[in-house]
Amino acid sequence: MYINIKKIMSEMSPRTQAVLWTLLAAFINTTASTIAKYLGTSLDVYQAAFLKSFFGLVLLFPFMWRLPRAVWVTQQPMLQIFRAVTVTGVLVCSYIALVRIPLVEFQAIQFLKPLCVAVIGIFILRERPVGRRLILSFIGFLGVLIVLKPSGNISYGAFFAILAAILIAIGVVTVKFLKHTDRIETTILYSAIGTTIFLAVPGFIVWRTPSTESLLLSFILGALGLAQSFSLLRAYVSVDLSYVVPVDYSRVILASILGFYFFGEIPSIMTFLGALVIIMATFFGLRR
Repeated sequence: MYINIKKIMSEMSPRTQAVLWTLLAAFINTTASTIAKYLGTSLDVYQAAFLKSFFGLVLLFPFMWRLPRAVWVTQQPMLQIFRAVTVTGVLVCSYIALVRIPLVEFQAIQFLKPLCVAVIGIFILRERPVGRRLILSFIGFLGVLIVLKPSGNISYGAFFAILAAILIAIGVVTVKFLKHTDRIETTILYSAIGTTIFLAVPGFIVWRTPSTESLLLSFILGALGLAQSFSLLRAYVSVDLSYVVPVDYSRVILASILGFYFFGEIPSIMTFLGALVIIMATFFGLRR
């Protein structure tokens, strides 16, 4: 029996649609992280990141080709290059972290992103400091410490997971500047081109012939990256960010399941407790 998904979605309220798109994005994000973690056992970090970017760019071009040529031109080339650098850093840091720490721990640390955006906004966007936001950012950081169970040192993988969250936040703030002059499609295109170029040299320095499985999984990662971007854009287009972000916390549950099933990772109580602290800090920080 034929089911008209588009018609069913159109009959839903904007909030319901946003929740479904956010759940889809969370599933895609966690699935992509699982594949990236697996690829890290057979490919060098730079080669894996390059292949993901390359295939994502190849898949993006057919969609971009249908758009007006004005979309291909940016009004802020230097800022677009800067954002491409941050996205490159996010990819590399994420791959380094994923092969060294449990999947659920990586996902929990990534929930620092909204809190990092709030803090960066104070210094870069000159946003007025809000005492509650600063306090909640500090509480969120304490949540990360609980996740890491620090004994005086932060592990190598956890350090890069935190760095990835910070770089993602910087990229989000950069988009706030770019949106006044460039379309979102322009930013996606330049980020895809930039990351592929920046990762080409280190990727080929460590290059070794990938297996058919590695190429197929890298292609899937490129497709998932585009699908996640599309899903998040659809989620954020009609509702307030504070409404859909809490739904994204489902990644912790999914990461726990996938981490246990594929890698035999058993999350500790401290990991869930720290994730809960980060989630609550982010949730109350986004409330108006």
